[in-house]
Amino acid sequence: MTSPPSHKLVLAFPPFAMATSPPLGICALKGYLQKKVATWSVQTIDLNLSAQEEILNAMLRGGALDNQTFPEGILAEIGLARALETFRGAHPQDFFDRPDRYSAYADLFLRFYATASSSGLSLEKAYREEIPMPPLLQQQAARICALNPNMIGISLCYSQQVWWAICLGKILKEMTKVPVIFGGSFFVNEAERFLTEHQDACDGVVTGEGEHALAALLLDSSHPENVPGFSFIRDGAIISNPPSFEKDLDVLGAPDYSDLNLNAYFSPVPVVPILSSRGCYWRRCAFCVHYRSAGMTYRLRSIEAITTELRSYVDAGISHFAFVDEMISPTLFKRLADGIIEKGLNISYYALAKPVRQFSQTLLQKIATSGCHYLLWGVESGNQRILDLMDKGTKVQDVSTVLNSAYAAGIRNHVYIIAGFPSETREEFLDTLRFLEDHRHAIDAVHRGTFTLASGSPIFDNPERFQIKIGSQRGDWRTRSSYNYECAVGLTGEEAQQLFVQALPFLRGFNPFSRYMGNFRDHALLIYERHGQKLAKHRSPANAAIK
Repeated sequence: MTSPPSHKLVLAFPPFAMATSPPLGICALKGYLQKKVATWSVQTIDLNLSAQEEILNAMLRGGALDNQTFPEGILAEIGLARALETFRGAHPQDFFDRPDRYSAYADLFLRFYATASSSGLSLEKAYREEIPMPPLLQQQAARICALNPNMIGISLCYSQQVWWAICLGKILKEMTKVPVIFGGSFFVNEAERFLTEHQDACDGVVTGEGEHALAALLLDSSHPENVPGFSFIRDGAIISNPPSFEKDLDVLGAPDYSDLNLNAYFSPVPVVPILSSRGCYWRRCAFCVHYRSAGMTYRLRSIEAITTELRSYVDAGISHFAFVDEMISPTLFKRLADGIIEKGLNISYYALAKPVRQFSQTLLQKIATSGCHYLLWGVESGNQRILDLMDKGTKVQDVSTVLNSAYAAGIRNHVYIIAGFPSETREEFLDTLRFLEDHRHAIDAVHRGTFTLASGSPIFDNPERFQIKIGSQRGDWRTRSSYNYECAVGLTGEEAQQLFVQALPFLRGFNPFSRYMGNFRDHALLIYERHGQKLAKHRSPANAAIK
């Protein structure tokens, strides 16, 4: 008879991030560790969701709203209450059939997120003991300690979580003697600096994938030098082990969401994140740093493993999914769609992809048949010179063909664009706007932003090639700030921002819900599933100027 686990690991996902779906990272770790380390039990806890519930409920109990953020006063309280109910499944007409009301609720929620997630300055002061720690963080630390853990893991993915996590770690270190370990996709190059500056908040940092690292640490914490990807302090010196990346992803198994209430998230029905691969098959886009957290690798799960995981969710009554791969290649997408269809899985999902010519009409029709309701395409620009400079590996004509083919197959298209890539001219940015206007019939939302120079991106590492001169860092390294830069040719940053602001009415106007679909991607899936191809397009008055 197997003995019950004698030790407990608590894995926490800290505030502050969007909470329309559960955190994948800590649940993937639990799924692997529960099978691999029999002497330890693993419990996941979503502090991000619970913090938002607490803050929202305080507001709705009459807590003072920031007048600058919520000038509507008491009407904002009423609106937030209605938004919370609607996003959790009440008032389906408001969610699905009233884009005016949905947009008002989404706007209130985003203002709430902006207020809560921008508290880094006050949290930094609390960390440095200039002001008291927020009672909410004290409560969250006490909640973790009440679980009697023998080790605590804190998963960091987003810059908005950093100061929350650091303060939480410091409180935990004061309340308990158990090790507090940090990890997550935030840590690419920052582990040693993080340890140096925050020894009072953590005992070690895992860089790279956490499954093997945590398993090794749980099995033998006395020899941290044998733990892959682990950085720790010994005799005043930082020791950093190289990370490991599992080649056979099927070994890692499926995530375990059993500790979380999937119906508690801010979505009318659960939308579960799922991965079919890790890393990026391209790894060359000049502006991107996302793939670095996977160690510049690209690895695939087997279709059998993916469809088996999907089947387990369907059997539990869950049928909506977000494929959160960096992007799914045409080859993998064909195998994935075939597998879903062959298994008879009745599901709805969305994913990210690059609009290359291999996405044929036949393939996109198969993808639609497998349950895909919309795709997020990395278009970035409608000008070929800029695409080539970005090293996107796409052709404008191919992008056009793919968007039209996806539309014909019944798939809704979301596109990403970047304004002001170094050396881009005003006319080249207009090429992008003209491209969007020419494909309005096939595009449902534009996810947009101006270029930011990120440390570790190919353009940052090779500034001469892109004719830029790197300047000072904006903000703090903990928040993954960007860098100022000067470009010898093309639009200045200020000019690009001005053009971008002028174009916003057009960029927001591709369907009645589209203004907020970039922030609430899970919601878009449910809305598209409900409306199919019938969601009416509308034009803003600014569109006539595009030609």
